Amino acid sequence: MKTSLVIPCTPEHFLCLPTILHYYRLGTVKPDQVIVSLSQSREIHKAVRAQVVDTFSSEFDDFILLNHNNQLSHGPNRQAGSSVVSSEIVIYGDADDVPHPMRVETIKHFFENFDIMHLNHWWCRDDWKFKMFDIKDVNYVDSKKIDELYFWHNDISQTRYKTPGGYGSMLGRVHGGNLAIRRDVLTKVSWKDWGELQLGPAEDWEFCIETANIFKKSMIINVDLIKYVSDTARNVPLSVYDTKTIGAVP
Repeated sequence: MKTSLVIPCTPEHFLCLPTILHYYRLGTVKPDQVIVSLSQSREIHKAVRAQVVDTFSSEFDDFILLNHNNQLSHGPNRQAGSSVVSSEIVIYGDADDVPHPMRVETIKHFFENFDIMHLNHWWCRDDWKFKMFDIKDVNYVDSKKIDELYFWHNDISQTRYKTPGGYGSMLGRVHGGNLAIRRDVLTKVSWKDWGELQLGPAEDWEFCIETANIFKKSMIINVDLIKYVSDTARNVPLSVYDTKTIGAVP
């Protein structure tokens, strides 16, 4: 299966983007396609944007930078990137979150070996070290357990009241926005803007809940595949992020 990595980005986080893209390039498996959807692109000089495209078009088989003059919030920005994916597996990342070197490989493994449509994983803080692991040893929660926690009734609108916090919050440090899906999910579920939300406090909550409810083929794996602090991207040197010293990544 091929993978498309969709990264919504803002002008502020564009400063982090080259480092984050290098991390994905140095991963054990690279995404086949990378799509960056840039909100308010006119705030980044055209020459700087062109340099990023030129650099990473040679690093990935298919690299796309979508430029949006208007301001897009989280949901519409993810939806814009989703609209041009070409791979069967769609992986979402943020421009300011550092990926584990095995992130793409691990996600791809679970889609290729399990009948799932939707996968979430854990995240860690920037002062924690990524741990290397054997994919075969990764534990997971399947749709049966997710149904028990979220869909205990026939009214999906009641889900938020039974399960406070973010999607998967009762199952560990689950990152709702850095998820992965089969592309076919997008035929029935779309990323919403703030004013369109009906189920919960954020667009990633709603997207995950809708997908889990419609397809009944969701999974949560208990391994940290993202570092969730923007300053990490600015401060971690690439020299420590290679296949020989990856255990030393701070």
